[in-house]
Parts: sequence; structure tokens; C-alpha cells
Amino acid sequence: LFASVASTAVLLPEAEKHRMASATRVLGAITGLSGAAAVGSGAYGAHGLKASSPYEKEVWQRATTYHLVHTAAAAASVRTSPGAAALFLAGNAAFAGSLYRLVLTGEPI
Repeated sequence: LFASVASTAVLLPEAEKHRMASATRVLGAITGLSGAAAVGSGAYGAHGLKASSPYEKEVWQRATTYHLVHTAAAAASVRTSPGAAALFLAGNAAFAGSLYRLVLTGEPI
């Protein structure tokens, strides 16, 4: 099975290879931006967040941790499985984003 999958990549037309490489570069750039946002979010949570309770601080920290972990997983899979990387990033936005929103607005999704 793995040999047939690997040999299929070699048989792709040049245009298809170029399209896949371009999509992988874009996905890699989005992953990099996600990582930068996660680091910035962690710094904001540590130094700038005016949380009204320790619970909000904990939720922010959890969101940042999940954001970083899912971004690392996306970065690790972007070349070998771009679809998985895209799903990591989408889940990241949905889950960490909902936790960030909860702390910033006080409204759960």
C-alpha cells in the first residue's frame, strides 16, 4: 500500500505537482502565522490580559497551550499530509478560538 502511494506521487503530471507544492507552501505559511499568533497570545496572557478571575487566566492558558500543540502538529504534517495539517488548523481555530472568545467577551459559543 505504501509503495503504491509513493509511486503515485511520481506519476503526477508536472502541473499537478506544482499545484500541490504551491498549496503546501500556502499551508506552511498559514501554519507559521498560527505559531506566531500562539506565541503572541501566550505573551498577552502572561503580561497584558486583565482577567477578572483565576478561571479566565486558566482558560486563556489552556487555549494557548492547545493552540501551540495543534500548530506544531500541523507543522509536522504539512508536507506529508496537507489535509491533516489543514484539519489541525481548522480545529485549532474552532477550539482555541472559542476559548479566547470566552475570556475576551465572557460569552461562550
